Amino acid sequence: MAAASAFSSYIYGEIQGQPPFSGTQPFSRAWAYSASARGNRSFPVQGTVIHPVNPGVQLTGGGAYIYSIIEEFPGGLTTGADTKKYATSDSVATLATARG
Repeated sequence: MAAASAFSSYIYGEIQGQPPFSGTQPFSRAWAYSASARGNRSFPVQGTVIHPVNPGVQLTGGGAYIYSIIEEFPGGLTTGADTKKYATSDSVATLATARG
């Protein structure tokens, strides 16, 4: 059985901030996507890191509780400041299983 090269998760919005993401205000900035912009998104297995959010945090304006952050590192000649961090209600264990 071949290893997965991508996994997907339902994304509710984006955040700014650095891990660890814990406490009642774990992000320096968070924003929920509009209902039409939310949905399943595919991520490459290589170039992503999954961070837990403990305890789960409700996104303002989004209604969803966030339990994980998927940090996606861009390819090429970019820096760590260019990473995007996506908010999902999936647990770290669920995402780890999806990654294979």
